[in-house]
Amino acid sequence: MLEFGHASSSGVIRDDTRQWRMGFSRKIGICPIVEAELWGAYDGLRQAWSMGIRNVVLKMDN
Repeated sequence: MLEFGHASSSGVIRDDTRQWRMGFSRKIGICPIVEAELWGAYDGLRQAWSMGIRNVVLKMDN
């Protein structure tokens, strides 16, 4: 059974020396937790791609 609630997503992009490059966040609204996690992954990968970063390690905490 899916649980719905008010959701947002956020993340950080770090370089290969673990230095902060940028942060991002999105207010999603009411959705299942898995959808919020997928929005966070999408936004992070989209931002990394726009910065020219092609070699990515994606970590999620939920």
